[in-house]
This record gives sequence, C-alpha cells and structure tokens, in this order.
Amino acid sequence: MKAALLQMTSGIDPADNARTLVEGVEQAKAGGAAMLFTPEMSGLLDRDRDRASGSLVREEEDRVLAAVRDAAAKHRLWVHLGSLAVLREDGKLANRGFVIDDTGAIRARYDKMHLFDVDLPSGESWRESNSYAPGERAVTVATPLGVLGLAICYDLRFPDLFRALSDAGATLLAVPAAFTRPTGAAHWHVLMRARAIEAAAFVIAAAQTGIHADGRATYGHSLVADPWGELLLDMGEPAGLGFAEVDPARTEAARARVPVLKHRRAIPRRIAVIVFDLKCSGGHVFEAWFGSSVAWEEQRAAGLVACPICGNGEVAKAVMAPNVGVKGNSRTTVPTTAPSGEAPPPEVVKAAMEMIASAQAKMLETSQWVGTAFTDKARAMHLGDEPAAQIHGQATPEQAQELAEEGVPVAPLLVPVVPPERRN
Repeated sequence: MKAALLQMTSGIDPADNARTLVEGVEQAKAGGAAMLFTPEMSGLLDRDRDRASGSLVREEEDRVLAAVRDAAAKHRLWVHLGSLAVLREDGKLANRGFVIDDTGAIRARYDKMHLFDVDLPSGESWRESNSYAPGERAVTVATPLGVLGLAICYDLRFPDLFRALSDAGATLLAVPAAFTRPTGAAHWHVLMRARAIEAAAFVIAAAQTGIHADGRATYGHSLVADPWGELLLDMGEPAGLGFAEVDPARTEAARARVPVLKHRRAIPRRIAVIVFDLKCSGGHVFEAWFGSSVAWEEQRAAGLVACPICGNGEVAKAVMAPNVGVKGNSRTTVPTTAPSGEAPPPEVVKAAMEMIASAQAKMLETSQWVGTAFTDKARAMHLGDEPAAQIHGQATPEQAQELAEEGVPVAPLLVPVVPPERRN
C-alpha cells in the first residue's frame, strides 16, 4: 500500500494552513495513497506567543482539525495529522497528533512526551516546556498500513519510546517534525534510520521545511525508511507531496534476517554493591558496602575500613548476609576511617545504630528474604533469567566473591538480619 507525505511550510494563519492540508488530502487520494502523513504543527507555526494566542483553542474548537476530518471523510482517506497546538483544560498547551480514519473519526491521539528545551550553537534558543505540557503515555493504533506507533519530532532522540512502541506491536513509526536546520543536518537521517533498524519497522517522517512567516527555518527532508534502514523517500527541501510504497513483506524479511524483537531482554535498572559482615578485633560485628571484593581488599589494606562502634581498624570478614541493593535508595553509611582519640560516647553510638537500623528496616520493606537461594537468584537476575528485584539472603564469603568476580552486584546489610524462620 502507498503512503503519502505532505511536506509543508506552515505559517501563522491557521486558515491558510488548513487549505494546504485539505488540498493535500485530495491530492494524496488522487495519487493512490491509503494514508496521508502531515508534519508537526501543521495548523500553526508561530513563535510569537501574543500573536499566536488568539489561534490557540481547545481540540473541539480547532478549525484546522475539523477541516482535516471533513476532508478525510469526503475523500475516504486515513490521515495522520502530525500535530496541532491544542489548549488543555489546565491552561497549558499540548503538542498533539491525531490519527483520523476515512470516516473522519479520530482513532488515536498522542501528546508529545519529550519537550525541546535547547540552546544551539547557532544562537537559536527553544523552550517548549514554557508553554507545553508533556504527554504521559505511548500510543499505537491499527491503520490500513499496519500498527502505527506515534511520536513527534524531539521524541526521535529517545529510543526507549520506540522500543515500547515496537514491543506493543508497531510495524510503522510516525515521526512528524519541525526540525531546525542545524540539528537536521547533523542528526535527521541517521536517527530516523537508526529507529527503523532498531525496531525493524517503517519510519514515516513528514516534516516542515523552508523559511516560515515567524522567521524560523526548518530542515525539510520528509522521508520514509524501511525496516532495514533503507531510505525509500527523501523529499529534500521543496514543499509538496511525496509517495512511498509500504510493503509488509519488508518488515517480515527484516525481522527474519535479524530477529531483534525476539532477542530483546529486560535491562536491569537496579545497581547494587557488595555488602560484607565485618568483625573488628574488639569483637564488634558490623556491615559495610563495597563496589567489589577487590575494592574491599584495597580499602582495608589502605586503612580505610574501621569499626563504626569503637574505631578499631583491625577488621576482617565475618559471616555474610549479602543483599542486592538498589542505587538511589536512601541509606545510612558507617564511618570508613578510624577516628583519632577515644571511642565515641555510648549515646552517640546508640543513636547512630538506631538510625542505621531504621534505614535498613525501611529498605528491607521492599526486599524479599531468599535465604540460601540468594547466590542462585542474584546470578539469575544478573543474567536476565529472572526479573530484577531487591532481595537479601545468605551466602558465604567465597560465594559472594564468586558473584563479584562474575560482575553480579551484591552488598552486605549494616545490621544483622534474623531469618524469618527463626523469628518468634
């Protein structure tokens, strides 16, 4: 089936832009397209906020949207209206895209998730978040061309969104845009092809182009990339209509040659450290965290590990109860250098230990005790055979060292834990 792309130089008058869009629908249908794709901000492109404010309305009042819906119904053509600036109930704007079917009904809406706030070397400065609120969800929708995943312009730089869309079944990815010329020249083609290759999906990107009435300049080069990353269409800089064939067989072939979707694995987002039960020559048992077994040995040799109770620097490993800790959790650490002079007063030690115990108890509220299965479970999570989770359990020093050498992140608890089966 054939996709049509409308490359526009949208201006500051929504009525003029609506006429261009309606003409595009008619011409796309005449050209045999099953669906038309239009750029970001198809209805209005104006960075003068005062001047633009009179044209910013709620979705149900938007005349550009109404005109495109009427044209889609009249010509029996599906349309992806790249985006419009739509007024939300909270007074903020949404950069919202629409998928309209051949009866004029809205099949899907998508609000741009990633907002363009940058200062470019060219002197251009953009702060989309000053006026717009970000979207909160990824959107896919069934169309005559296949399952379409929706994105808008700056979203292109965030591959997690496109992974979510292809995981949800998308075989096509729409990326309407109004790319600046500096960023377009540097990144437009390579990022579009990368997103197509990563998802093994078609990328269809209708773009703004040329010098606009508000003074900005956009990059153009509306394109279609197939699931192998081959460019089937690049419209260059002139405004107008382009066509490309969207053949599902290309998707099947690309996914058969390199089955990236089947090979995807969950990437653990939890980062942990090794925690050792330590014992000083004075008999105090405590726990401390290290990045690895090697780090423990190096810090001990350098005299950087000391008992937090008495300050004794003669420290060795005790029986361990490693824990997979999570980066970002709020934890209370212990002193790692021996203080000079006498041991701290008992009330200070008591208060410190109570604070440590409280922090650890809070951390363990979301942790699962796995007992002697700790080693196997920690290794399975590291390899991706089990979903990442916070656990704690038992392991010998040798087992913990093996995990560390394998790159498995583990860590000790600061306060000894009584196994559930031994609790009264």
